[in-house]
Amino acid sequence: MFLQCDDNHLACLLAIDGLFLLNLFYTYNDQPEPLEVGPKKRSMAQDIMMVENQIPFIVLKEIHEALYSTSCSSSHSSNYRLTCSIFQTFCKIHSPLKLCSNSEGPSRADHLLHYMYFKIVNNVRRVVKSQEQPHEPQPRPQPHSKPQKAEEIKPQTRILEATYKLLESIPKNEIVEAYEQTISILETFCQSDQPVTPSASTLHDKGGFRFHGMEEDCGIKNIRISGTDVYLPVITLNKDSDVILRNLIAYEALTSKSTSFPLIEFMVLMCALVVNVDDVKRLKNVIEGDLEAEEVVKLFTGMSSCLPATKMEEKSKMKGVIDEINKVYNSGLRMRAYLLLKKFAQWLLMVLRAIGGFVGSSWKIVAFILSLVTVVLLTLQAYCDVYGCGNKKARSH
Repeated sequence: MFLQCDDNHLACLLAIDGLFLLNLFYTYNDQPEPLEVGPKKRSMAQDIMMVENQIPFIVLKEIHEALYSTSCSSSHSSNYRLTCSIFQTFCKIHSPLKLCSNSEGPSRADHLLHYMYFKIVNNVRRVVKSQEQPHEPQPRPQPHSKPQKAEEIKPQTRILEATYKLLESIPKNEIVEAYEQTISILETFCQSDQPVTPSASTLHDKGGFRFHGMEEDCGIKNIRISGTDVYLPVITLNKDSDVILRNLIAYEALTSKSTSFPLIEFMVLMCALVVNVDDVKRLKNVIEGDLEAEEVVKLFTGMSSCLPATKMEEKSKMKGVIDEINKVYNSGLRMRAYLLLKKFAQWLLMVLRAIGGFVGSSWKIVAFILSLVTVVLLTLQAYCDVYGCGNKKARSH
């Protein structure tokens, strides 16, 4: 529409919108805290925070100076020189994440969205590195090996012989059907990759992880992990938070120099952590606001599909935290058993596919492979009996 307007029409539109914004920001700044924000203001904030609706701060400054050049009796005459700190109260109320202090705020800002983004990303506590030693996963207990006697081996041998004889007696068609079912099961299992980061409830229930909200002066760059304790910035989600977060992410993707995407990486982590209502409960110390648990899940699951892909030359601190979470989680006894079983499954799938062309004529080979599957399952059962891969105690490693 702007491209079809002449300069005067465009200036008129910017003047009207600029006057509206100046009045809105002054209203926010003049009211005592805590300021009550109803549904109408939440809805209005969504429109104001859109990337395409940003009015340059220099335009607001020109309008402000024009007003005071004709009227010096205004109640705001002491604030003749407009600074970007006029955005502070509005951003503090509507920002989903905590902002940095005024002393660390930007000296200049291109527009409102730029100001809020800067205040979020630069909310960093300068701390001295802790002397605490990093958490090391406990070594896996070694089973006591005892010399096996001939009598102990005989039952296993009889089981294998009985399994082979049973497979020999099965008709060819049933063998082929069992082969195809085995292929299907192995393919499904091998394709069920673990997500980049397990959900919060999975990390808590299977890995013993706990999630803590950090203080106000700690932001997304202060995220850290200590053992199974994960420290995240508090995020406040209200009716306008979805739109505001999406536009902050869009602004970062549009303006970043491809060297740092802190907000996008933080949202990738949060979208991985929150996939169901149980995850929201586990993150009760991190997620605040007026949204119900189902709405929080809807927000993150909807956002996960539209996060832009990022490619950085160097590994970021956030990526290091994600890798550390996965490392601690995968070092657990249950995950070691899962990964071991998955390697077995991938190997068996490769072997079964290799002999797939002989199924019609050499079905006895398939019977042999299926007997090998039985041996692997028996091995897995023995492993679980020794290490307790299905035991709840594995979570407290």
